[in-house]
Amino acid sequence: MAPPFDPFLIAHQLDPRIFDICWGLSPVSIRDQMMRGRTVADRLADLDYVHRDAPLLVVGAGVSGVTAALTAALHGVPTTLVEASSEPFGVQAACDTRYLHPSQYDWPLPHWREDTFPPPSHAPANPLPLRYAAGIASNLVPYWSDTLQKIGDVLGDDLLRVCYGVKPRDVVGTEDMAQCDFDCEPWAKKRPAHKAFRAIISAAGFGSERVQARKDPKAFASLRFWERDNLESLKGLDSPRVIIGGGGDGALQDFIRVASGFPSAKALLEYLHLQDKPRFWLWRETILAAEDQAQRASAWAGSEADDHVIQSRLHAVHREAVQSLFGSLPSLAEQLNSLLEKRPYKSLTLVHPCTHFAQSYALNRALVCILQEALHREPGRGRVKVLSNCGIDDVECAGCPAPPQASRCVGNPHQVHLKLKECANSGKRHETLEADVVVLRLGIDNGVQPLFGMRPGGGARRQLLPYFPVP
Repeated sequence: MAPPFDPFLIAHQLDPRIFDICWGLSPVSIRDQMMRGRTVADRLADLDYVHRDAPLLVVGAGVSGVTAALTAALHGVPTTLVEASSEPFGVQAACDTRYLHPSQYDWPLPHWREDTFPPPSHAPANPLPLRYAAGIASNLVPYWSDTLQKIGDVLGDDLLRVCYGVKPRDVVGTEDMAQCDFDCEPWAKKRPAHKAFRAIISAAGFGSERVQARKDPKAFASLRFWERDNLESLKGLDSPRVIIGGGGDGALQDFIRVASGFPSAKALLEYLHLQDKPRFWLWRETILAAEDQAQRASAWAGSEADDHVIQSRLHAVHREAVQSLFGSLPSLAEQLNSLLEKRPYKSLTLVHPCTHFAQSYALNRALVCILQEALHREPGRGRVKVLSNCGIDDVECAGCPAPPQASRCVGNPHQVHLKLKECANSGKRHETLEADVVVLRLGIDNGVQPLFGMRPGGGARRQLLPYFPVP
């Protein structure tokens, strides 16, 4: 029997026993992944859908999967956590150049500076199993891994069985259980003790990042979001020409990093000291109201045409608010352009489709709009450009093997061919730019084969998560 609640409120249901907690959530932050893992496991346990005689399988030992598994096991639910690779948190473990902050993207809400999640002022009675503090991604992993190991040792294999080198296959639903077999690597030390589960939580990922302008094994591929890069320092590169393609959070975040040299949006905003300036609070409140309206509208949008109208309105409010801010702060443009002049790149170009950015965090959008306005007011000093209504049609790379290896492409000359683009509509190629560093943040390829051979019906529904766990 299915649980007596609409699982779309907290997850996407594949059938009455399988819940996909990574599908359809955009943008996806580490904190959002923790919240979804915690919420789904809490609800399943609170409703007694999973219990001591009705075990749970969690697939994927990333942040969301480990949070879900630990939450369920601490409820007394026998939980099996399987991971195809040899370690948990593999995505973050390999990345020592991506700075993570649990609250910065809640800006302009007051708690955006809090360095821990949940912040002490909002700590629930039943805390999250994994502690999340601001820091470099790879530096957070040892603590998370140690927490998983220690809780597992205390609970024992009967309550929490963690199996690496294991994948589920051949899932078959019965009246009230899901049965599956497992493929195990020869080196796997543990294997699942059960083959029948009351529920399966799929936390194996939401698709592959698109880092190629065209689908071709030999096409240029840029570094991925979670790969090691040197975008803040540009170390080892001699005055490079940098092009970033995309209009979502990945592209905006990396544009801010390259343009400013700061590791995070939070660091750039604090450098500007805007909170101490006149009209800051009016600017903040204007953006807060516009973001709230756009978030509510987006949750109910039914088409790309709806998204275009919502994001166009939101972007216009940001631009108008930023122009008003500059009007009251004549020195802001000089402050920013002085910062940009010190950066070691020869040129930096952000190429994004349509007149607006994609659905993104307010802080990223606001800071890129601020940079745009500063460049507009002092165009003679700028080596930085933001090109709208453009998509990247193709990238030709010299000096790399085919198919190119992303890390070996950095610093080599490229030809970047642009095309006219407005949201989903593309025109003909119309311009070619030269670059030494090309970063493509083109979203997620939702066409990849999902874990269980199916995706939830009804499309990728959008959801608004609470800022903090429910007490």
